[in-house]
Amino acid sequence: MQVLINSFARLKAYLEKNNIEAYRLYNCEKLPLAIDIYKSNAVIHLFDSVSDGLKTEIETALKSLGINNYFYKDRTGRGAGSPVKAEGKEITVNEYGRKFLINLSDYLDTGLFLDHREIRRYIASIAKGKRVLNLFAYTCSFSGHAAVAGASFTKSVDMSNTYTAWGEDNFRLNGI
Repeated sequence: MQVLINSFARLKAYLEKNNIEAYRLYNCEKLPLAIDIYKSNAVIHLFDSVSDGLKTEIETALKSLGINNYFYKDRTGRGAGSPVKAEGKEITVNEYGRKFLINLSDYLDTGLFLDHREIRRYIASIAKGKRVLNLFAYTCSFSGHAAVAGASFTKSVDMSNTYTAWGEDNFRLNGI
């Protein structure tokens, strides 16, 4: 799939320059799927049924980019779970010099919303010396960016104890 290879070629310099290891490679242009990359792992979000042949074609293209593990997430609303092609896996990724724990296998989402990356960077750019309240904090990535950037105080609130504990792990990863 040349579209994946071209997408990576467009992104490569930006990703390297900004120390970004988690990014969206493909998003529903012509196929009902999105592909997120976390280091050498791909999370493939399926928004409709796709053939095994298409999956093989995608995996072949990803292998050519050095991506060797594939996690399929059923986003159709029809499936009970998310079929996985690799063993359960947690990794740490970098984003603008911040570190985040990613769970590629156990949840529908991975612990870091990639489409929020630029707003996290913006929050970090204005956080120095400020107090930050992060509501619906999920895994506390906004709080982590703000704290590393010099916020005087951060408070993260989420209804999920699982996610706030995950946020504490993210704070530890960043020396906070």
